[in-house]
Amino acid sequence: MDWAVSPTQESALLFAACWMCNLNGALPAFLLRGKRSLWAPLAAAVTIPVLMVIVRPEWATHPLVPAVFVTTVSITLATRIGLSYLAGYADGVDAEARQLERATASLATRKAATYQAAEDARVLHDTAINTLGAIANGGSALADTRAVRRRCLADVQAIQALRSASGENAAEGHHGFREAIRPLGIKLKFTGMADDELARTEALLPANVVRDFSRIVAEAVQNSAKHSGADEVTVMFARTFEGVRVMISDEGVGIQSGVRRGGGIERSIIERAQKAGIQVSINSVPEEGTTVTLDYAFDDANDQGGDFETDDKSVDGLVRQLRSRAVFALSAGLVGVGVALSALNHPGEATPEWLMVAVVAVACWLAWRERDRAQLSLAIAFVLGMAGPLAFTLSAWSVGFGRVDPTLWQAIAPTGPLLALVIMPTSNFIRVSGFMAYAVAVGVLAFMVSPSSTEAAAVSVVAGLLGLGLVVVVLSFVRSLADVAARAHDEQRAAFAANLELATVEAASESRSRWRAAGIEESVTLLQAIGDGKMNPRDPAIREKCAEEEAFLRQLSLLNPGLIRMGTWFSRALNISRQRGVGLTVRAGAADATVKDARQFGQILLSVVDVIPPGSKLTTALFATARGLTMTMVAPTPHLTSALRGSFVELGAGCKLRTLGAQDFVEFIGVDGWEA
Repeated sequence: MDWAVSPTQESALLFAACWMCNLNGALPAFLLRGKRSLWAPLAAAVTIPVLMVIVRPEWATHPLVPAVFVTTVSITLATRIGLSYLAGYADGVDAEARQLERATASLATRKAATYQAAEDARVLHDTAINTLGAIANGGSALADTRAVRRRCLADVQAIQALRSASGENAAEGHHGFREAIRPLGIKLKFTGMADDELARTEALLPANVVRDFSRIVAEAVQNSAKHSGADEVTVMFARTFEGVRVMISDEGVGIQSGVRRGGGIERSIIERAQKAGIQVSINSVPEEGTTVTLDYAFDDANDQGGDFETDDKSVDGLVRQLRSRAVFALSAGLVGVGVALSALNHPGEATPEWLMVAVVAVACWLAWRERDRAQLSLAIAFVLGMAGPLAFTLSAWSVGFGRVDPTLWQAIAPTGPLLALVIMPTSNFIRVSGFMAYAVAVGVLAFMVSPSSTEAAAVSVVAGLLGLGLVVVVLSFVRSLADVAARAHDEQRAAFAANLELATVEAASESRSRWRAAGIEESVTLLQAIGDGKMNPRDPAIREKCAEEEAFLRQLSLLNPGLIRMGTWFSRALNISRQRGVGLTVRAGAADATVKDARQFGQILLSVVDVIPPGSKLTTALFATARGLTMTMVAPTPHLTSALRGSFVELGAGCKLRTLGAQDFVEFIGVDGWEA
């Protein structure tokens, strides 16, 4: 319509209408999806030039007619390609994030399950195993029968918690340091803080620290009762400048050979303390006694949330990458459209348009080189700030500064350097300075041309406002893009945290299946009967039964907590072998089987245990080798050979069976690898 009513081809109204049309050509890529975003502007690119010729046939040869078609097509393709480039990058980031989430979730759930299994094993050791062992050893541990019965009943609750699938912590009936200490066979002496001060101190500590502190102290006291030979153990609670200190000391025989690596003290005290952030030191002098010192600094309670900071940094990096890629996409589009229009507007002529395109290309290339920097260097910022006004002047020169075919003025191509300057990471002062330099160049050029042509001056102002307006719009778009990325990240992180929490709870609950599969009902029944007074803990037969149950539970507790899948099968095998009177010994590290291999290994082991004659000894081992996860079994001949050659096992290529003297040996290689 403006084409139809414009009095001349140099009209500022026609110039503005041309660029409104051009900018509208970019909108479908932002507002529409699918083929419509391509066909709508392409239809306009054909329809509008045809209507222009029909309405003003006398202007049919004007370069603006084909320029409308070329410009619209170029802008359409540039915006489609540019946005596809940004979307492709964002999709790639999302894919990497999902992959990282899956790996993180897998690791976190495995850690949760491993931690729960390890914690449950420690609880089993601290409660039932210690109690059964104390009863089996007799002596001073049985001096107070009422205390023995109370402890047995408390241990029944602990084991019942282990057997539950709810994930509730075992032995959580204790609500403080002192309440958790229930030794057998030794006197207790408390020193240091009074009860009320100790309660106030415990209230300052995280619940998990109080729990772990209590269990470590209880285990250290029980160790003194079992091994020191002392009549009394002293537990001292104190506040220090940094936090809390607990010292457990006796005047017994000491640790004769030092703290054995992999022994009970390392597993039940040192490892637990390290995971809770508690510093532990053990000082033992032969024939003089042992002192265990536990220290916890209150600052450790605040040492949380580091992952979120890392996440925020990753978001900042993503935003910077989005911005730099937006600069690249926009600059490439401006340069591409500029080259196409330079060739069309003045075919075969060496006009300043080509210089303008070169200035924009070089400036944006320099900006692209800086994309990975946290801050744009001052030298590049200066170049970009000056390149914009220079490119604008060159583009004006190519159309006689608005006096010759102003509708062919490439008004937005010169903004490439300014776009890079305002979008790349730099100070607001530099951004504003670059923006003002461009505006000053527009004002000066319009002022210089106004005496000869007010229409040309108006065209210059419109061209300048077009470029500056485009910069503002693009900056708003990029900032919105960054806001969307940050918001999406926050939402994704919140959803991931919720899913991860659910997965870890389920994994921790599943890890407890080993205790349900182990069949520890006999231990519960025995402890319950002693606690209820139905059995006498001093009866030699009862003490022997306690010794058997202690050995069984101890072997269960020694199963590596990392065996999330094989741990359940080993527990079932230990339970069945105990019922049948088969002496099963399990040796395994932290290498766990896959679901498929665990099922195969477990079924083979249960089948062998089920047919081995009572009184026989069976040893099984699970370990990782270069060939894969390997399970071996050793038993007296010919029982193992006959069991494996039964119909219930199909021997594959990964099985080797041989007889070595009086022993049968079998080796199985897993097919799915193993997990550390």
